[in-house]
Amino acid sequence: MIKVEIPENIIQLHKDSLLPKVLRRLRRKIEECDNEETKAFYEHVLDEENDNQILEDILIGKPHEIRELISYIKNNFQSIFEPFMEKDFKKDLESIFNYKSFRNEKNGWGAYKLTKLLDINTCPYCNRQYTHTYYSDTKKTRPELDHYYPQYKYPFIGLSLYNLIPSCHICNSNLKHKDDFYNDSHVHPYEEGFEEDAVFRTDFVKDEDGLYDIDLVDKNRTIDDFKLHLLIDEESVLRDKIINSNNTFLIEELYQKHKDYVLEIIRKSVIYNDTKIDELLSDFGNLFDSKSQLIETLIGNYIHNKDLKKRVLSKLTKDIWDEYGMKEIWKQ
Repeated sequence: MIKVEIPENIIQLHKDSLLPKVLRRLRRKIEECDNEETKAFYEHVLDEENDNQILEDILIGKPHEIRELISYIKNNFQSIFEPFMEKDFKKDLESIFNYKSFRNEKNGWGAYKLTKLLDINTCPYCNRQYTHTYYSDTKKTRPELDHYYPQYKYPFIGLSLYNLIPSCHICNSNLKHKDDFYNDSHVHPYEEGFEEDAVFRTDFVKDEDGLYDIDLVDKNRTIDDFKLHLLIDEESVLRDKIINSNNTFLIEELYQKHKDYVLEIIRKSVIYNDTKIDELLSDFGNLFDSKSQLIETLIGNYIHNKDLKKRVLSKLTKDIWDEYGMKEIWKQ
C-alpha cells in the first residue's frame, strides 16, 4: 500500500557487509561439490568472468532484476529446483545465503540495523500496524522481514535486500505466510504504492450538488451507518496488483474496523473548514510552517504521500480528508 525507498547508503552497506561472506561460502561449496548440475548453478551465480555481477545482483538488485533472475534460474536450472529441491541442496543454499544469521545479528550488519536505518514506522502492506525497531543488551524488537518472493522456494535470494520487506506480524505471518508473489503479482513496496490508483472512500450519500449532507455525520450517526470502500482505478496499470494485494492482506475488510476513526476525520473536516483554518493560522502562525502542517496537527496524521510511512492510518486519513473537500487547502 505504501511505497518506500531504500537509501543508497543502505544499499552499499548491504553489499559491502555481505558480498565477501557469501563469496567465501560459495567458493568453498564449489570446491566441495561433486554434482555437475549443482556445481554449474553455483558457478553461474559466482559469475567470476563478470566480477561476480550476478551475485551482486542477487544481493542488491532491484525487484525487476530479482524477477529476471528467478525466471532465468527456473528456465535453465529447472532440474535441480523443480518440482522440489533435494534436502541437502536446499540446506547448502541456506548456508551460503545465510538469512538465519542475518536475522539474528544485532552487533554487525543484520536485520536489526537494516530495519532501524530504513526507519519505516508502519507496515507498508497495510499501514495499520507500527513497525518500530529497538534493541539493546537486554531488550529487542523490530518488524518482521517478509521475503516478498518466499525463501523456502527461492533460498538463493534469502539475503536479497529488495526481497526483504519490513512488515507487521499480521500481514507477514497470518495473511501472506508462504504465498508466492512471483506467480501471483502484488504491489511491491519498493517499487510502487497505491497512492491515487486506489483510494479509500465512504458511501455517504451526496446531494444534488455533489456535496455531502452534513446531517449524515451528526451526533446520532454511528459506524453502522456506512461502509468504507477501497476504490481501484480501472485504468491503472497497477489494477491487478492492487486487487491481489487487497485480497491477500484483507485491506478493505480490515479497514472496516477503523470506521470510528473515519467519522472523526469527517467531523473534523466540518469543524475545521477553510475559514476556521485561516483563523487558527492567524492566531497560532508562529507554531506552523504552513497550512498543511496545521492541518496535520488538527487531524493527528500526515497528508502527503512522502510522509505516509511515518504513522499508521495515514493513507486512510489522506484519502478521507481529500474526499471531504480539503485537498486544495493542503497545497497552500
